[in-house]
This record gives sequence, structure tokens and C-alpha cells, in this order.
Amino acid sequence: MKPRFRTCRSWRIQGKGVSASKENASLNLLSKMSPVWVVIVGSVVLSFIAQSFEPVLGRDSAFYVDNAQAFVEDGAQSLLDRFSWPWFSAMIGVVHRLLGLSYETSAYVLVFALSAGTCACLVRTVQEISPRAAWLGVLVVLSIPAFNEYRSALLREHGYWFFSSLCVLLMARYQLARGRYQVAGAVVAVFAAGLFRLEALYLLAPIGGCVVWMHRQKLKENSLPVVLSIIALLLAGVALLWALDALEMSRAERYLGYINPIRFWHALDGIAATLADSTLRYSSRELAPLIIASGFLAAILVNVLKLMGVYLVPFVWALHRERRETIFGSNVFGVIAASAYILVLLVFFIQSRFTLDRYTALIHILLLPSLVLALARFRTAYPGMTRWILLVAVLMGVGNVMSSSPKRTHFFIAAEWVKEHGIGLERTYFHDARIPYYSGLGYREEDVDSKAALTTDMDRYDVFVVSLTAAHPLVKTKLASGELVLLAEFDNGHDRHMMILARPDWNQ
Repeated sequence: MKPRFRTCRSWRIQGKGVSASKENASLNLLSKMSPVWVVIVGSVVLSFIAQSFEPVLGRDSAFYVDNAQAFVEDGAQSLLDRFSWPWFSAMIGVVHRLLGLSYETSAYVLVFALSAGTCACLVRTVQEISPRAAWLGVLVVLSIPAFNEYRSALLREHGYWFFSSLCVLLMARYQLARGRYQVAGAVVAVFAAGLFRLEALYLLAPIGGCVVWMHRQKLKENSLPVVLSIIALLLAGVALLWALDALEMSRAERYLGYINPIRFWHALDGIAATLADSTLRYSSRELAPLIIASGFLAAILVNVLKLMGVYLVPFVWALHRERRETIFGSNVFGVIAASAYILVLLVFFIQSRFTLDRYTALIHILLLPSLVLALARFRTAYPGMTRWILLVAVLMGVGNVMSSSPKRTHFFIAAEWVKEHGIGLERTYFHDARIPYYSGLGYREEDVDSKAALTTDMDRYDVFVVSLTAAHPLVKTKLASGELVLLAEFDNGHDRHMMILARPDWNQ
């Protein structure tokens, strides 16, 4: 069956002074190459570059790798005791056992493969919808900041993004061919994505919404089968959450709390009351919940637009009524899922009172096919301006993986000092959990900050590894009074310091 939507028109580079023979030769070369394989190779190369510019693991990355070691050496129960949703670390451990690589290298192999898979699925989706736009898709996928900024980070999101992009591909094929197997595959992909981030289960609702949209004409005659299927999908997701809750998986309990409307309202009302008491006049207090909700929503939307980078220009241009049907109508699932995810982020934002850039990256993955189609049509309408957009896109892609910021080498130096001097975990305060991680003591997060460790909780420790300088007032006071002595101080030459303090009798 032919698709009901229109695909983008052909896009060509028409520069002055370029002969027809050279243009044909370039097109013939591109036709012999597969955009999917090119984006896979490009993704792996960019990931290697990103990792070389960031040698020190992030806190979350070190946590997952340390958990993987615990899984291999101490078993699954040890891993469950450390973290309530441990499947990513378990996968790192499995790769370590299969390949015999170090835990960090195994993690990078897994993450690089998942990143390449995400890129391949997205380019393949564009290729299914509009084959002529596939090469533009390669550029957009490899350069958009939203998820490319995290190539060197060992995070669960990489698996979440891969299976979500696979879901986008399968639903695009469903929209083209109306195959029920694609929907079944998309549901399986959602549950696989849930192994990395449990909130992926929300994608079951957009799958049902896409099915309803594609069969909206038939629903007028007989809506019962489709409605029952959608209800079954939603019940399956809720039933899984309840099953995990029954197994005492604390993360499931947390998510069940998030979707509880009473708890959501209490959280919103609490923030609104704080705002009303501190900022608003008495006559405007009833508007506080609306102000909070709309403010959080605006913050999410601004962040989404910011992480589009230069592709924001064709995206906004595509919102015109005459272009929306072609560009967004070919990606019904992505549009529905992205809209629903904004609400998911709003609920999370209000109840947890924080958000991160990488949480919004899924929206860009869901909308990426539409973004590429928008760029393709924009290029037809404004070829000159598009050349500048593509140039900025290339620079943006390089900037995503190449950092000019100073390397945190003082982490390695401090960890080596701790290891050489035989300092253990007992009665030692580590400001950053990566110091014990790199010194071979394992990942350990403290329950107090540096100020508390040096004041109210000082009796708990003999050695203090803190990110302060000798000029800090608290450090100066402790050194002048003789309560502490300076054992070592390290920095990376760019105002990033690590200091090791101790009681005078620490080694006795």
C-alpha cells in the first residue's frame, strides 16, 4: 500500500562553477556508498575522538563501571544491593567476560556500539521515508548536540536511546506498510529500552496513539479491536511496574509515585506555596501553581530548542501550516512520542526539582526524521542559506567531541598518591568518589560535603581528600590551629585543585 503522506522533493547542491560531470561523479560515488554504514563508521570515529579528549570518567560513569566489577566478582545480589536498576552494569560485566577486556574498555565497547546503533537506526528511518534525504540524515545525526555531546560518557542513556531509535524505525515502517509485526517489534524495543531507563515504558502510549492515527478512518466503522489493543498495551506497562514493585524494586516504586496524580499535585502545591510566600503578593497566590508549571514547561522547551543547534532554523521554518503535513506527518509516532515526553519531563521536573540536558535528548531522537526532512525542504527553498547551515553543522559536530577545556589530570595524580601511601577507605573522607575508584578502593560516595567533613563531622575521619586550596578560609584555620597538616596538594594548572589533609597523628 502506498503511503498517505508526501515525501520531500529532491535536494541537490547547485553551486556556481561546478560542472555537470563533476556533480554526476559525486552523485555516483554517493550512490555506491551506504548511508547507514557511513554513519556507523562515523559514529565510532567520533566516539573515539570524544573519549580521547575526556580521559577521566564522570561520576555516574565510574559508578556503573565499579558496579560491573562487583557483578563479576561478587555476583548479581551484590549488584542489586548497590543499585536498584543494574542492568547496564551487568551488561558491561558480560562484555568483560566475553572479550576479556578491562572493565572500562568493555564499557566503552558497549557504549560505542549502542551509539553507532542509534545513529544507524535514525539514518535508516530517514532513508525509509525519503531516500534522497539520507545523506543529510548522516550529517544531522552525527552533528546535532543533543546526544552527540555524551559520546564519551558511560551512561545508561545510550541503551535507552538505541532501543528508542529502533522503535522510531519500526513505527516508521509500520506507517509505510501497515505491518502488525513492526508494532510488535516496537513494543519489544520499548521493553528493552526499559532495561536502561524505566521511563521508556511511556512509549507504549505513543505506539497506541500512532496506531489510532493510522487507522482513524477504519475506527469510524469498528473501533473495538484497536481500542482493546491500546488498553492492553497500557495495562501491560502498568502491570510491569506493579510486578517490579512487588519484587521490591525501589525504582519501580519511585516511578509509580511519579504517575500518582495526588503526589504530583502535592509536589506542585508545595513549590507554589514556597513561591507565593517568598515572591508573590497575596492577591496572586492562586496563580502560583500555574506560574510554576508554565515556567518549568518553558524551561524544558527552551532547552529542547537550544540542543537543536543550527538545525533550529529549518525546524522553526517547518512549523508553517503548509509544510507541517509533509514534514511531521511522515513521522507520526515521533511527533506523538515527543509531545508526550515533554509532559513526562514536566512531571519529573516538578517532583524531583531538577533536570539535565541529556534528559531532553530523547525528544531530538524522536523528532530527528522530521528535522532532516525539514532541512531537505529548506535546502530546496533556500540553497544559499543552507550552505552556511551545513558549514556550521560540521563545525558543531567537531565541537561536540573535541574539548579545549583543561583535563582533570589531578584526579589521577591524587589517586596515585593515595594508592602509594596505603590510605584506605576507613576514616578517610573523599570529596569525589572517583579518587577511591582510581586508587583501586572502589567507588564510594560520601554522605556529607567538604565543609561538614572539616567541621561538624570531623571526628569521623583522619584523612581528608578535598577539592580546596590552602587559601580557603576553612583550610587556613585548620592548618593554623594545628588540627590538620597538609600532606599533598595537586592541580592541573588550570585552577582545579586537590588537597590531602590529615590529623597530625593520622599514621600512628
